[in-house]
Amino acid sequence: MAHLIWERLKEDELEEFILHGGETSYKELIRKVTWAWEKVHVKDNKLKRKDTSSEESYTPWVKEIVCLIKPPFVIDPTYVPDTPDPIIVSIKEVDRLKDIIVRLEQDKERLENSPYDATYEKNQISYEHGHKDKQVLENMEELQAEKIKIKKTLGGLFSVGVNFENLNGRLKEAQDEGQRWKRAWELDIWEQHERESIMLPLNWMRIYQELLNFREHVHLQNQDHELLTVQAAQLEGEIQHLRDLSPAAQVIDQEQGGRA
Repeated sequence: MAHLIWERLKEDELEEFILHGGETSYKELIRKVTWAWEKVHVKDNKLKRKDTSSEESYTPWVKEIVCLIKPPFVIDPTYVPDTPDPIIVSIKEVDRLKDIIVRLEQDKERLENSPYDATYEKNQISYEHGHKDKQVLENMEELQAEKIKIKKTLGGLFSVGVNFENLNGRLKEAQDEGQRWKRAWELDIWEQHERESIMLPLNWMRIYQELLNFREHVHLQNQDHELLTVQAAQLEGEIQHLRDLSPAAQVIDQEQGGRA
């Protein structure tokens, strides 16, 4: 009946086995067939009878059961379906159908290749997206490093400014000290000339040595003054360079804020 029965069928499932135009006794026939199949089970992927463990094939047993049941209908194997009449088609129609077939084959090939093309395009987009993400991450890292560098530069600028102010104070103190020593030296020279104009001092050797020492001290003070002047000029150049870098630092902060 073109159906494989592996287990006992339910009552409502027997309806599809009822032969159209048959009698109610066919239901009993189906029940007998179902009962017969219940004697068959599967072991090691082979159909076997439940009441034996031998390698006996189930086919002879089924044939035996079928002979016992004796279905009340006969299948005529000599039936041959009618052959339909040939359809006459013109050459023009055949050519048109061939063109349609060629076009459909091309469409089929294109549709078969479209998933591969879509997959390739998707992979390409994923690769480009990953490359862009990597580039953005590298740019952010570079920007962060540049920001840290700018902060260090600003900190250095502040320190340089403080040192510059300290050096300016020291330079001013040195200048004031030099002026005091200069005035004292001039005063000593004037007093010496005054004393010499009156009489020679008795301790002229000691005064002369003190004068030499004073001149040496003034010379050292002048050297310190020149050194401090050079350092102040160098610091002024560094401060001007750092001031030139400040606009670039502000632009980088603004760009980072815009990207965020």
